[in-house]
Amino acid sequence: MKKKVIIVVVIIVLMILLVPIPFKLRDGGTVEWKSLTYSIANVHSIYAVGNESNKYELGYKEGIVIKIFNMTVYNNTKYSLKEEFAIIDNSKEFDCNNIEEEIYRDDEYIYYLPCEKSQYIKVIYAPNEYQEGLKSSLAEGNIKISDLDKFNIEYIKKEITN
Repeated sequence: MKKKVIIVVVIIVLMILLVPIPFKLRDGGTVEWKSLTYSIANVHSIYAVGNESNKYELGYKEGIVIKIFNMTVYNNTKYSLKEEFAIIDNSKEFDCNNIEEEIYRDDEYIYYLPCEKSQYIKVIYAPNEYQEGLKSSLAEGNIKISDLDKFNIEYIKKEITN
């Protein structure tokens, strides 16, 4: 009798540890099968950067992720990117003083932000989410002034007078 109880308990414990339960995540279509010892995820999600109030979609992330004891042992996720970077303006949540801030200069024009807020504007590169400031991204040529229009960043353009 004791032997049967032990066998039943072992079978129940193994089922709890090894039988996965499917979960559908709300990220665009990822399905994850989880047990207490491992998880397998069929990833199909929207790849977005930024915070909740200011998100920008860069593309999609697809692939398979396998974790054992919550450590990733296999990951073949790939990104299908629409954009290489996003410019996120977090200054909308703050009041800034109305002093124009120079952000870039070329041979003909000087470009200003309407107030001092460049420290709140970040350029986030996909897929590693490396962040860089707006001024340094413009100075190094990683982005162009025309990219500011695409991401609705307001700026002032003044002609250089000699």
